Amino acid sequence: MTGTHHNFGCSLPDSRLPRANPRARSATKSSWRPAAFRPAAFRPAAFVALAAVAAFCVLGGIAGCNSNGRGGDDPEIVPPVDRAADLARAQRLQAQALAAQTDKDYDRAIRLYGEALTIDSGLGGAWHNAGVCFMEQSRYIEARDAFLRAAQLLPNDPRPYENLGVLYLERLGHARQAYDAFGQALQRDPRSSLALRGSTSAIRLLRLATVEALDRVSVGLESESDTEWRRIMNAERIRIEGSLRDARDRS
Repeated sequence: MTGTHHNFGCSLPDSRLPRANPRARSATKSSWRPAAFRPAAFRPAAFVALAAVAAFCVLGGIAGCNSNGRGGDDPEIVPPVDRAADLARAQRLQAQALAAQTDKDYDRAIRLYGEALTIDSGLGGAWHNAGVCFMEQSRYIEARDAFLRAAQLLPNDPRPYENLGVLYLERLGHARQAYDAFGQALQRDPRSSLALRGSTSAIRLLRLATVEALDRVSVGLESESDTEWRRIMNAERIRIEGSLRDARDRS
């Protein structure tokens, strides 16, 4: 399950994405889905976290990994004044990266997020937004890794797992992994509209009929305002309740 991945190092050689389903895009754009998911973007400077024990290898090709994210073999002691200047520069780079991302210049955005992360590899918003850019470029392994890093650095924010679910569901057509990722998002925000809709999509594709699946569509119905989504969620609720009732009757 994606949410249990905590070993963040220079690379993830044993953690590869499944082969993409060639029918994924057409399947996820079928008529029963009334709205497309839109990856959320953090504003720059919204998150400033302590640096994680990992260098920016996946995004920048930086050689070596150490605790301050600067590359090389030995940790470097940075004077407070210099560190403050570095962090301010990282924030400016994030702002420039977000502007490039907004203009759909994903190559430039990734490069600028990479520069920010070589200064402070604990900037969760930069990891998240880089993941969105990678996803737009169909670089799915790098997108997955970036979203997982962001999820680690932003432990209360649902958006990294929301967009990981989008990656699995819309780009790869892997509904089971999407269902799990949306579940991680719902642990952080039980009322996340995107995660509840995404869960409903995955539940329908997988034909799940579990108590957990019923809970998700029921919570979705409580907060959903869109008429078409309410119809879909209600249809899934009725289907799941019927399946659970039949299973009880047979036992």
